[in-house]
Amino acid sequence: MTSWTFGREYSDRTLKDLLVLPISRGKIAIAKYVAIIFWCLVMMLISFAYALILGFAIGLPGFSFAIVQHYLFLILIIGALHLLLSAPLALLACISRGYLVPIGFAFTTLMLALVFGPTAIGKYLPWSVPALHLQENGIASFPLAETSYFLVFLIGLAGFIGTFKWLQNREQR
Repeated sequence: MTSWTFGREYSDRTLKDLLVLPISRGKIAIAKYVAIIFWCLVMMLISFAYALILGFAIGLPGFSFAIVQHYLFLILIIGALHLLLSAPLALLACISRGYLVPIGFAFTTLMLALVFGPTAIGKYLPWSVPALHLQENGIASFPLAETSYFLVFLIGLAGFIGTFKWLQNREQR
């Protein structure tokens, strides 16, 4: 969603129209990030509701409000981690002037997380942290440290600031 939101304007050649609006480019970047967060939250809640309905339909035992609350917070935390990790995709979309390079980057980081996530170095690879956080709520082989979450936050912050600065310093072409 992030690569599409930021990269599609280059593909459709509508960025030049967006840059001439009497709105600061920083506000445009923030508005795009807010839209991404909103729609990702909506999709997470729809998926969670669907899972609840499916659980009721097949009659899963052990349903309680505490379990629903636990898994709702868990999906929101994992969603927030993924949103932070998607911030560099916006910068890549701006630099590459499209959405294919960030999608390729996302698939590459997914493969790296799948390969190195279960190893001891997985907790230092930011893209494996959401899956390890989910696993940690069960029994984790390699428990996460504060460093793991800090790396995710750092990646998100760098992506946001980089995108913000990139859009502010771009000239219309």
